[in-house]
Amino acid sequence: MNQYRIEYRHNGVASYLELYLFVNPLGQSCYISEKEILKLPHLITSKIDFHILPLLNQNLIQDYMRRHQMDASNLQLRNQVYRAVYQAAIAYKAACIQGKKIGRLFLLRIQELAKSDIFTLDEDHFISIAKDLQCDVETFMSDYRSDFVRQLFIKDQRIAQELQVTQSPSLVIFEFNHHEGRVLTNRPITCKQALEEIDSIVEENIIHHQKRQSKRLLKLVKNKPVQK
Repeated sequence: MNQYRIEYRHNGVASYLELYLFVNPLGQSCYISEKEILKLPHLITSKIDFHILPLLNQNLIQDYMRRHQMDASNLQLRNQVYRAVYQAAIAYKAACIQGKKIGRLFLLRIQELAKSDIFTLDEDHFISIAKDLQCDVETFMSDYRSDFVRQLFIKDQRIAQELQVTQSPSLVIFEFNHHEGRVLTNRPITCKQALEEIDSIVEENIIHHQKRQSKRLLKLVKNKPVQK
């Protein structure tokens, strides 16, 4: 059976969507959310520019430790968790340089390994994943240790601050004709929820356009010269 795809249009023009999914690179809810959101291009015809950005802050670490029943007051343990998440984020950014698809697959593999123990993840695991994905391992490790990749990571944190994102997973949806982004912070974020939010944005665009058209028509009627 053929799979029908949803078509979003605004004033006859196909909608363009930009999605930012902020994730904990070791989070299982984020892992599920990534797999869910990656279904969208197969369900709608709209052009989608999809970004997965690693997020790291103290609130995220606090939440991660609470959900995994770790003692958040243990400063040494807290620093270990922070470092594990940071190193995974840097490895992901390094993989992304070899292509968005490679980066996404790399991230999913990290999260699969993190299901057992995040503290066992090290450079050897990152190299093994890079080899499995047929990356240029020498380039990957050079990027992983570079200041450039760290600057890319810092840039992602600035984007999160600008969009007022503080928790993961968070999905920010922009539609080209809409004046502001929408943020979803459910855990995990499902494809169904994302589609419902896109539906709402497109519906708002249609209503806004109709109101503008009505105002223009009313103005034309008022300004139309009276024939004697």
